This record gives sequence, structure tokens and C-alpha cells, in this order.
Amino acid sequence: MKNNFGHSWRAYLIYVFLGISLLILVFRIASLQYIEGDFLTSKGKSMLEITRSIPANRGRIFDRNNFPLAVSINQYDLYALKKF
Repeated sequence: MKNNFGHSWRAYLIYVFLGISLLILVFRIASLQYIEGDFLTSKGKSMLEITRSIPANRGRIFDRNNFPLAVSINQYDLYALKKF
């Protein structure tokens, strides 16, 4: 009869290796979520959110006699607050 000690020893070694690998993976996922989560969230948002102003030059609208009905003009607002 052949002894199956070698086979069970190899299986035990594989189970230990897989268990340690699983623990390392769970620890890494937890550290990314809880320790570095805020930093990674802000970094991701900064890469996805871009704020730009787009000029709205709409052009002119003419009637059939080439008379301008609507023209884009630059307009500036200036106001003052009395409290300051």
C-alpha cells in the first residue's frame, strides 16, 4: 500500500498559500477603501470633472431684406454692495 502523506502535504501547502494570498488581497482592498479612499476619490474627481467657460457667440439673424433682427453684443455688469 502506498502512503498518501505526500499528496495531503501538497494540498495543505496549496491551501496555506491560497489562504495567505486571500488575506493579502483582502488587506490591500481594505487599505485602498478605508486608508486611501478620500485621496483616491478626490484624485478621480479631479480627472473627470473639468470646468470650462464656452463663449456663446451666436451670430446675427437677418430678415429677407438683409436687415439685422438679432445681433450678439458684449455686455458687462457692474454693481456695488453698500455693506462693504
